[in-house]
Amino acid sequence: MLELDDGTWPELVGAARFSDSRSAALLVGEQRTLDELAAELNELRGLDQT
Repeated sequence: MLELDDGTWPELVGAARFSDSRSAALLVGEQRTLDELAAELNELRGLDQT
């Protein structure tokens, strides 16, 4: 989707449309922010099951 199949975590976070504070939290591995992202991705994945 982002054409970054081999992208590093910092590259992927940088390519996403996150706020600066969310990007920073993801890059340092802040657990709550990672959990929120995982939940969002799971919700999106669930929407595709039509």
